[in-house]
Amino acid sequence: MGVQRGARRDPADQGRPGLYVRAVPGDDAFAVYDGTALTQATDDQTITLTITPGSVYALGAVFEVIAAPTISGVMDGDAPLAAVKEPAALELAETGWVYSAALGGTLHIKVGPGTHTLTATLAP
Repeated sequence: MGVQRGARRDPADQGRPGLYVRAVPGDDAFAVYDGTALTQATDDQTITLTITPGSVYALGAVFEVIAAPTISGVMDGDAPLAAVKEPAALELAETGWVYSAALGGTLHIKVGPGTHTLTATLAP
């Protein structure tokens, strides 16, 4: 599966749950022990990630998709997410996305609480 089989809490979150998900492009689904459901689908134009929170990891998530092709934009449902200039800036933002050349291309996406369907459009 593209979703890493581990979850960690953000130490800056002072004990409140925040889920960090590491993935590679592909198709898969994963359920975390608390009932959080994660899915991923990739085609020749998009990478789609979904999260439905469970009982512990309910305050949002950060996705890291490694070995990702260049991305031109990310939508959360019908709303575009704001792009930030670098991964460090994403840590300070409430939501958003950034693409870097690290690890063969890395897409970072941060979302707040709730269910999300995230669609990253591959650059032409």
